[in-house]
Amino acid sequence: MSGCLNGIRVLELGNFISGPYGAMLLADMGAEVIKVENPKGGDPFRGWDFGGDQPNFWAYNRGKKSVTLNLQTPEGKEIFYGMVKEADVVMDNYRPGVTQKLGIDFESLKKINGRIVCCSITGTGPTGPYVKRPAYDTVGQGMGGMMSVLMDPQNPKPVGPASRRSSASTSTRSRRSMSELFAVRSPEPARLGLTSNGQPTTPSAKAWAA
Repeated sequence: MSGCLNGIRVLELGNFISGPYGAMLLADMGAEVIKVENPKGGDPFRGWDFGGDQPNFWAYNRGKKSVTLNLQTPEGKEIFYGMVKEADVVMDNYRPGVTQKLGIDFESLKKINGRIVCCSITGTGPTGPYVKRPAYDTVGQGMGGMMSVLMDPQNPKPVGPASRRSSASTSTRSRRSMSELFAVRSPEPARLGLTSNGQPTTPSAKAWAA
């Protein structure tokens, strides 16, 4: 698909919704998006709920290419580093600290490609008492108070269409994609102003829901 991001290559390290949806928006704008998945089943959303080929997965992963790499092995990491040399953006929705542990954080990748833009999204932000906790959209809505208006207290479960229930994640990943768009299409001086330590600054789902 042609668009404002033609010629931009994105490496997506995303699972479930927030990372994949953000990368899909970039693909919709013309970027070449390569989804990097674990060889042991790939993105868990592929077989969510009922197993098999799930519409839920394809709803957030259209327009992408896909490869499988085990980033915990030297071989897989070396292949990924080679891909980074030819990429413009690396995006993930891992918990804070995971990219450092794997050796694929911004500080590591900028040594391979000085113009790489790295973008991460987390459920509870990069600092604070909950920084190590994984979180999904409903957790962010619950902690931020949004869930109180989306469910019946007498029957405490999310109500309404899935798109409404995932509104915190939707807003967060949309803003993340726009940060990446501005970063990769800006000249170097402006790029430095748009990023923090080379990474577009984006909110956590919990902060948005609050």
